[in-house]
Amino acid sequence: NGLIAPGADPYYIGHGYSKIEDGGYAVVSNSTYADDYTGWVHNKTDHTGNTNGGFLLINVAGDALNPTETLILNKELTAPFCSGVRYNFSLWASQLAAPNQLPSSFKFKVIGYKGGTPSVLAEQNSYAMVDYQMEAWSNYGVTFEIPATGVDRVMLEVWNVGVAGSGNDLVLDDIKVTTCSP
Repeated sequence: NGLIAPGADPYYIGHGYSKIEDGGYAVVSNSTYADDYTGWVHNKTDHTGNTNGGFLLINVAGDALNPTETLILNKELTAPFCSGVRYNFSLWASQLAAPNQLPSSFKFKVIGYKGGTPSVLAEQNSYAMVDYQMEAWSNYGVTFEIPATGVDRVMLEVWNVGVAGSGNDLVLDDIKVTTCSP
């Protein structure tokens, strides 16, 4: 099971230029390599400033007249999870939109499965992002706890909840799950 949601158009761009269509994504080291020719910011790097680092750039698709939540990232984890332990699902994010465009917004959802039965362990909305054109990266996350009955697997999801149209395109970096102190 991949990191990006099923149905998305994959691109991998290391050092070259390409147009990322609506619904597409790319892993790039510099935002210039994924210019969509509509004003995305250039010469921006991952949240650490590493010019050789990579980040995930997503041109979020959707219908501005019929907004719906769109799954943009998912990952199933089957590693053993300990009952009663708290975990943190986090990432760094920024948006590509200019100040006159629609802001990005996304939601974390963590689902635990026990014997095929799903249970939502956590859900958290990022709300509208306030930076524009990758001027700043922010750390977002959600904490979840494994129930006493345990789980067989965990599905990590990120959903677009922003309005589609001009803007609402985002970049993600350092996506991870860590254990929390009790």
